[in-house]
Amino acid sequence: MTEQITKSRNNNFSKKINGKELNFEIHSNVKNFNKCDWRRVVAVFLQGLDWEFADWPKDESVTSILLKVKGFHLKYSDLPVSENIKKWNVKVLEIHRNKRHIDVSVQNEFWTLMEQFLNQPRFREKKKLINN
Repeated sequence: MTEQITKSRNNNFSKKINGKELNFEIHSNVKNFNKCDWRRVVAVFLQGLDWEFADWPKDESVTSILLKVKGFHLKYSDLPVSENIKKWNVKVLEIHRNKRHIDVSVQNEFWTLMEQFLNQPRFREKKKLINN
């Protein structure tokens, strides 16, 4: 069963997970994030380039960040995976250039992984985002 996603103009949307409506924000730049903003980051889409973490907190390594934030790499199935993506804790999601009708399965995989990630103690206990 596909769940309804509500989208707004400000790159914000909500999604029902475990019976609770969660609000998500999409940001393409984290340069002006404050401590409160950083505590709310739950996922990042990466290309595998070193500079992608340039504006992230300097006191944390990429390895440490990707233990706290779910990392994703979206790529076409016929392209190679970069060396950084291979060594980082990142889930590779593949879409096919000529089979776009199966993109929905990748979307479902993404939300399944996000739900599992959000159900981890960091979110369940500290943030009380999801009720079990």
